[in-house]
Amino acid sequence: MTEPVAITNNREMLRSSLEQQIREIRPLRAVNYTDNWMDIIGFFSEIGKRLDTFGTIFSIQLTNDESLSAIVHVESLFRANPRDWLPGVLLGYYYFAILQDTERCSVVMSDIANLIGTPTVCQAINDRLLLLNQGITDQPRALYQRQEAMLNQRLISFTNKHGQCPCALMELAQTQEEQPLFEELSQFWAIDPESGQIILKEHLVRHRKASDRHQRMSRVVRHQPTTFEQPDNQ
Repeated sequence: MTEPVAITNNREMLRSSLEQQIREIRPLRAVNYTDNWMDIIGFFSEIGKRLDTFGTIFSIQLTNDESLSAIVHVESLFRANPRDWLPGVLLGYYYFAILQDTERCSVVMSDIANLIGTPTVCQAINDRLLLLNQGITDQPRALYQRQEAMLNQRLISFTNKHGQCPCALMELAQTQEEQPLFEELSQFWAIDPESGQIILKEHLVRHRKASDRHQRMSRVVRHQPTTFEQPDNQ
């Protein structure tokens, strides 16, 4: 039986409002510039305040406890909609705040981190979980790969829109709320002026030093007198 149009429209309006509320959860600064645990706890605390809205949108009964039926419903909802980030956020909340299973929460947040439309705050929470979850190996590399992919995606969008590369990483922030995050990301990442690509600052510095050294050596070789130019001291 088809739902009345009024109910469907109401759910769509509720969802749009909820998504915007999640996007506006206080800006998170870059990893290691904040208390990562408090950032995660604060984020999922805000999600927990909106369980009634989640329940109305997805037509399921949600409780703020270890109710097996609620968790099973949320897991089924997410598995049925793997390209939808909103159920993933809800499932991440249950894993982290209710079951206290940071490893499973990290897996879910990693799944939704790169989906189209996923809020930047969710991607930032994923970064923190990658660093804090002891069950995941090679955490810094995974973090850098995620950040690099996000920045490259923003760089492509900016270049397509403006027809040129940005002068600074801060220009990739799309909203005022994202500016603190990109301000801190610019501590680690930069845009290579030669290639126009996203690069870690430490790699850029090494590249410049190597380039300068190569240029100095080239000048030495270029001005080195040949055998025929040597003065005759005999």
